[in-house]
Amino acid sequence: MRKIIAGIEIVGGILVLIMFILQIGMMLGLESSHGSTITFTPWSLSFILQASIPLIFGLINIIAGITLWKNKKVGYKLSIITQLIQLVSIQTPNFYAYCYSLFGCIYAFSITGVKSLYAFGFGYRISFNPQPVTTTFIGINIVALVLLVLIIVLFRKKS
Repeated sequence: MRKIIAGIEIVGGILVLIMFILQIGMMLGLESSHGSTITFTPWSLSFILQASIPLIFGLINIIAGITLWKNKKVGYKLSIITQLIQLVSIQTPNFYAYCYSLFGCIYAFSITGVKSLYAFGFGYRISFNPQPVTTTFIGINIVALVLLVLIIVLFRKKS
């Protein structure tokens, strides 16, 4: 089970880095597949955040996966951190944050109902812009929750 989780983290990290390279290419003004171009102010705060978040997250995922594969204590700790980052999503009328790598299965609950997000790949959003909701949604990524519980159980058996 440990090597399966490690493999998921490694593949997820590689996918994040591929998406990072594609995103940087688009941000540098290369033509996208649908013919539009994206312009930006070089080295703006937005560019730095959009570049650094997936780069750092992808590298942490890969390092966590490799060290978990090797059954090292630091691998369990990094794996727990990467799953915690992906565990909770929040959406309010003025803020939205979520993150997933490889698989996302997020259920968000509020007093008005339940929203869901199913995804394969890599996605994240941190936004302080107005959102199309009037209430607060708190979401749980079921995939991250299951992997987190499995990693903790495996880590306790190792210790």
